[in-house]
Amino acid sequence: MQSKKIIGLCILLSVLPGCYSSNAYGAAELKCGKIGKYVLEVPERLIIAWHEEQDQILSGASGSKKRESCDEVISKLSLAMTWPERKLVDRMDYTINGKMFESVLFSLARLEGVNDKTKLEVKAFLGLVIKESDRPVQYSEKLDMFVVQLVERSDPDTARVYYWQERNGEIAALFECLWSVELEEFYLCRGNVAFADEGLTVDMLFSEEKILEWQKVVSAIREVVLSKVKS
Repeated sequence: MQSKKIIGLCILLSVLPGCYSSNAYGAAELKCGKIGKYVLEVPERLIIAWHEEQDQILSGASGSKKRESCDEVISKLSLAMTWPERKLVDRMDYTINGKMFESVLFSLARLEGVNDKTKLEVKAFLGLVIKESDRPVQYSEKLDMFVVQLVERSDPDTARVYYWQERNGEIAALFECLWSVELEEFYLCRGNVAFADEGLTVDMLFSEEKILEWQKVVSAIREVVLSKVKS
């Protein structure tokens, strides 16, 4: 099972397209910026990834551009919270002290970047998954989601189980969970939902058992985000 955790870590690193540069903002205690419809203000130590910093690192910039105002737009922000306590996790606890596998990682981005083309691509992807799967689509009343499983020919020991919720003909939530065929258990799930009222799209990553409480997880993320709106 430990090997599965390592695989899960690799996936986690791949879905986090940024890292946190502790020197970029010096000793600042709080960081702020506008994302979606709100200006958020978050203690520096609780930020897992502030993605503008990663963009600057990749572009070869020697330092971080100083933000003139909290109203400046940020493209993406990653945080993590404990479950079920719903407390934001200190960056050091998350990356070094073993909180990674018991936390919910979530990344916030502007919803306006999700256009009709993106929605069509998601539907096309699900259509391909359903076509390639040798199992029928099922509906889980407990989760209020459709479910289909796909075993990849290149990796027959690993199945990808897709869960999605439809509202008014649109995909309102989509999750992918990795399933070990040999061990007959899940070991990692990632997903995406839209917070239309907040103008946000939210990617999340968590251990397998939390999929059973996905609606509570989504609600908790919204509460955490709103608690960080700058007054």
